[in-house]
Amino acid sequence: MPTNLPPSLPRVSWAEHAAKLARRWRPGEDCTVVGPKGNGKTRLAVRGLLPVWNNAKVCILDIKGDDPELQVGIPVKAFPSRLEQRDRDSQGRRWWRVRLKLSDRMAARRVAYGVLARAHNQRHWAIYCDELVVISDPMTPDTMGLGLRATLDHHYLVDRYRPVTLIAASQQPSKVPTASLDQSTHLYLGPMNDDYRNVRGGELLGSRAFRTVLNDLHRYEWVYVYRPEHEMEIVSVGV
Repeated sequence: MPTNLPPSLPRVSWAEHAAKLARRWRPGEDCTVVGPKGNGKTRLAVRGLLPVWNNAKVCILDIKGDDPELQVGIPVKAFPSRLEQRDRDSQGRRWWRVRLKLSDRMAARRVAYGVLARAHNQRHWAIYCDELVVISDPMTPDTMGLGLRATLDHHYLVDRYRPVTLIAASQQPSKVPTASLDQSTHLYLGPMNDDYRNVRGGELLGSRAFRTVLNDLHRYEWVYVYRPEHEMEIVSVGV
């Protein structure tokens, strides 16, 4: 990834960006969204990214539970069964939402692992996770993690060819699995916060010029990075 940036990145309307995204985003290509709390990660995912998959099977891992932006799809307790997969939501989509209750982390871990494993086995799924660090962090008393980093690493290594697409969001770029930044075809990076300074490695996030671009973003704006063509632009999803 080049670190030499133009003096300013183009700001592109969401309509123009979405049309381009719909043409180029292939099943099995992952997407990672990182940015500070309150910048609209869930808004970007639900209003901008998931609609690209309106005709696909989508399973949402809902960790927050009370985010009004994420009240989409058919609520289910685990990965939808073959019978449940015949259903459609109120918009006619094959979207399901699984609530992960962190009050019982062992149960939440089993459910999250089941979603990732069964999507891998069945193929042709898109998975959305609204806080990747919760899935990947160790399952220790001082974290909220579910200890599934090895499962995520396996996904980033082989599921492109299944194909299973993972759309993952986080407000803690320094703690997300390295593979989520290195292997994702599509990146959306929000305004600069202190956590970016702790990200280890990577030419892109290590670039002072790029961090200056992130510093200059407005609320709800994102730098989109398309890795195959080293393309970058600034986009935002309307409020």
